[in-house]
Amino acid sequence: LSSSVTNNQPSLSVSWTTVQHDLSLQYQVDYRVRDSTTWSTVSPNPTSTSTTLENLQLGTTYEVRVRAVSDIGNGIWSDTSSETTVDVPDQVTAVTLTRTVT
Repeated sequence: LSSSVTNNQPSLSVSWTTVQHDLSLQYQVDYRVRDSTTWSTVSPNPTSTSTTLENLQLGTTYEVRVRAVSDIGNGIWSDTSSETTVDVPDQVTAVTLTRTVT
């Protein structure tokens, strides 16, 4: 997982290793704010091994899980990975003013 900001909206790039299988596969990608009980699902299911989660909250830790999906059933969920989106910069401190004479 990696975090970035586009047009002032944080996003997470998610990628995973493909599953070796003879069937046509899609991948179900679920994500949630850390410790939330509600998962959101990326729609439609990606057919490649990466996707981007967009319009997330600044400075928030998200958990992501992925599983393979085929016509005959769903695979087992991956281990959950987590990443914190970028946040606004910290407050500037220790501002010093110096009078100059020209």
